[in-house]
Amino acid sequence: MLGGAALSGTVGIVLLLLFVRQRHRFRNLAKRGVKVQGFVVERELDTDGVPYITVEYRDHLGNSHRNEPGFGSSYFPDQGTPVEVTYDRDDPTLARVEVAAKITGKVLPMVGGMCLGMAALFVPLALFVMAPLDDAVAAMNRAVDAFFDEARRGTPPPERTTTTEHAVIDEAFVEQHVRSSTGFRRMGSASGFDDGCVEGALLPSRQQVVLYLQRVGKRWKVVRAGHDDPECDDRLED
Repeated sequence: MLGGAALSGTVGIVLLLLFVRQRHRFRNLAKRGVKVQGFVVERELDTDGVPYITVEYRDHLGNSHRNEPGFGSSYFPDQGTPVEVTYDRDDPTLARVEVAAKITGKVLPMVGGMCLGMAALFVPLALFVMAPLDDAVAAMNRAVDAFFDEARRGTPPPERTTTTEHAVIDEAFVEQHVRSSTGFRRMGSASGFDDGCVEGALLPSRQQVVLYLQRVGKRWKVVRAGHDDPECDDRLED
């Protein structure tokens, strides 16, 4: 979610910068440019059905030039329609087609503003959602480490403080693999606000282990632990 907000914000800033650059260019052109009448000589549709035009005009020396505005719009005129063109006297190939400039001047800041607005909306929303989830993952990982520590010490199920009262723990798996392990490498996790799954490998055997945890009050506790867990497998795959 934060990535989407950052992308929207970046796009919005880029579009607004393009608008400022285009506006500055057009203002300079308006001051020193030459205005003539041109004509739409081509009007074609792109793959999305948006029309693009080609405008032809003549400079003060009588030379013919063509300009293809880089922004499509259904408001663009049909072929043969006269349009106003402003070109640079020093370089007549640099020109502004008034109808295209007006559309670009409206669309770029509008789209840019929308992207910035989306970013402004998603950033606090992402922080509101992601921050608690990050805290949940951190607390869940601490609970997993505590569970392994108790299991390695040989603490029996009724005395374990890291499991729920009716936890389903594969004790044979714990006896055979967990107690002789020296560490745990996390391979993935899927966390909600109140429960979650953690998968990984015990070291040094690299034996796979999957744990399902729930939030009990302010603490996270292990509910299921073993080589496999169908519910967690589905959640971890998603």
